[in-house]
Amino acid sequence: MRWESLFVDLEAQLDSEVRRGRAAEIQDMIRVQRSQIRLADRFEGQLGRDIALRLTNGAQERGELRVVGEDWLNLRQAHRELLVPMWSIVMISGLSHRAQLVADPAQPKRRVTLGSAFRAIARDRSSVVARLSSTASDPVEITGTLSVPGKDFLEILTHPGDEFSREESIHGSVVVPWSALISLRREARD
Repeated sequence: MRWESLFVDLEAQLDSEVRRGRAAEIQDMIRVQRSQIRLADRFEGQLGRDIALRLTNGAQERGELRVVGEDWLNLRQAHRELLVPMWSIVMISGLSHRAQLVADPAQPKRRVTLGSAFRAIARDRSSVVARLSSTASDPVEITGTLSVPGKDFLEILTHPGDEFSREESIHGSVVVPWSALISLRREARD
């Protein structure tokens, strides 16, 4: 009888050890899966949610997350839309713990790139305000219409925001490297 209870106790210890081993394996798998989540994946789980961003120029922007691109996102703010490149984001608040996980990490989800977004905005011909990084205390803002975007730069035809980009209203043009862009704002259209 004593040996029988000893064997039962030994079996219980083995079962407990197997369960602990499985729990540790599961925790490791979860950590590995979480380490594969990119910022764009984290944002994609937040579509429709109101979030707040602090940008590299110190500005704080809040709005409803509408679109997540490969390297940018779009917020809706009352009567404005804001395109923000990922590199200009310093901090995000208002996110839930959900993330959009890619089913197969070898086949990442295809998203619209920043270049494609710029080309669509240029085709739209809407007036925009480009906020640029600056070492000065005053923010640099350029109002105008995107001309044909380059591979790593934007050309902006400058004109007053309440006017169309007609020859008589264009003051000139400026070329801006993408890396200098903090955000691109336009009046929202429904």
